[in-house]
Amino acid sequence: MPTILPPAPHPSTASITPFAPPAHDPNAMEVDATKSRLDWTRMMAGKCYGCGSTQHTKANGNHKREICGHCGWAGHREAVCFDKWAGKPKARRVAASESAPIEVSGLSPPEPSSPHPLPPNINDMLAQLNQLSAQFAALKQSF
Repeated sequence: MPTILPPAPHPSTASITPFAPPAHDPNAMEVDATKSRLDWTRMMAGKCYGCGSTQHTKANGNHKREICGHCGWAGHREAVCFDKWAGKPKARRVAASESAPIEVSGLSPPEPSSPHPLPPNINDMLAQLNQLSAQFAALKQSF
């Protein structure tokens, strides 16, 4: 008959130390996770995702060509931009350059090919296939 062991003693609650927050890590990323996509979706419930209006949906709002002033993407206004709401920095725009194109010496432009290249010859393709099969067989034997 097996012996029954007595129950293990439980630690008393008096010996538990109170919680102390960990020290600040200077290498840790600082992320503000107080705003989530779900919160934004709840805020936008019943509104147009293109402009924020409650009178129409995004599909009926004709916002395809509108450019957001915050993220630079098309299809919505800055007022309903998720990136702006989430606190992401404003997108930078790169100015167009007016510099002359750089020419590299020693390289010639490729010869223009004929407007209608000939289809590959079936005999050439079969010869290449046989060559690749032979290489594959040689590699297979080495393993």
